[in-house]
Amino acid sequence: MTIKEIIPKSTVNAKIQIPGSKSYTNRALICASLAEGDSILKNTISCDDTQAMQKALVKLGAEIDYKDEKFFIKGHYPENLHAANKEIYVGAAGTTMRFLTGLCTLIKGSHKLTGTKRMHQRPIGDLIDALNQIINGKVESESVNKNRKKCPPVNILTRGLKGGNVDVRVDSSSQFLSSVLMASPHADKDVIITPVGEFVEKPYIDMTLEVMKAFNVIIKEEKGKYLVKAGQKYKPTTYFIESDASNATYFMAAAAITGGKVSVGGFRENSKQGDIGFIKILEKMGCSVKKNREHIEVEGPHKLNGINVNLGIMPDTVQTLAVLAAVAKGKTIIRGIHNLRIKETDRIYALEQELAKLGIKTDSTEDSLTIHGGTPISGEIETYNDHRMAMSFSVLGLRIQGIKIKNPECVSKSFPNFYELFEKLWYNNQISFRA
Repeated sequence: MTIKEIIPKSTVNAKIQIPGSKSYTNRALICASLAEGDSILKNTISCDDTQAMQKALVKLGAEIDYKDEKFFIKGHYPENLHAANKEIYVGAAGTTMRFLTGLCTLIKGSHKLTGTKRMHQRPIGDLIDALNQIINGKVESESVNKNRKKCPPVNILTRGLKGGNVDVRVDSSSQFLSSVLMASPHADKDVIITPVGEFVEKPYIDMTLEVMKAFNVIIKEEKGKYLVKAGQKYKPTTYFIESDASNATYFMAAAAITGGKVSVGGFRENSKQGDIGFIKILEKMGCSVKKNREHIEVEGPHKLNGINVNLGIMPDTVQTLAVLAAVAKGKTIIRGIHNLRIKETDRIYALEQELAKLGIKTDSTEDSLTIHGGTPISGEIETYNDHRMAMSFSVLGLRIQGIKIKNPECVSKSFPNFYELFEKLWYNNQISFRA
């Protein structure tokens, strides 16, 4: 197993253009593949998750190439796509699994979607139950996890979507609703979607609606419901993917933990990405934040302060906050994070285990994590094949001597050249670079 030791840095001073958002990219790949004609996605990232989406869509009949940070897609309406001749393997890409489940209901025939062992433990029953309300056919799972929740592999037998009323649970993942939304324009009749439960990750729904609109599909929101008019068709377009706010947090945190300064760029002025809100978390901890049209500059304080915060709308920032909390004054309470237990790993458990190795006390509930700030010691960090564990604890290594990351290659899931860029923080005082 590869192990990477992080070299501490007294302070950092850097400017960086973050790669394009994989969340935007995968949504745009779906919409472009359903549009009859040629689309171009600019400023994209080719990582494990987007490659899994590309390969799957090609098996279903879309034509997709990647070159110079651009995806070139020749899409087809669902009736011109086809079922794959064999099962579609998506690896550990949860977004790909869920979005494809919705997409495949539009393509007549039978489909089987499968993935890694961990993927076969991640619940998808809420999406299956929703799609079965509006499909001409049947969606079924092949396995259940220890909590008796339906999980992949997923089997789909379909003659298309009939449309109508559908209830979609939104209290465990936003991706189920996004999947139904993106498939619904091609239903036989209007689809009226009622979200059930308390929203988690709501900004990701706004991202989905933004991408759909860019490809000419308009969703109406009325009285808490989503109305998708039948007969709408995605139209090909050229679409620019803004930088990934989740991946930007590691470089912002580098400034916070060293008392340095980092400027990150590539965001729309009114970005729909919820993780942009991480700058408000940093301000509460004592950082100085300046935001202009496209760049965000973060300057770290002499000492970070513990905070009490609900991160239900931006759960991908929890691990970044956790490593900052480990060196902060006082305790940090992170709430609203029950869905972290069904991510690439049980992230609450993983954080408790790895922080304990470093001498940091934690307490947890099903929905929260409390971290008692202190002085972490050196240690080897198990990443659980979770890209965000690797990247977040690398940030801690800028402050603490002897932090070693096991299986650092797992960052390829969302940010393949993370360490190539991160290492520039070690050796340069004033740097400016593009991902």
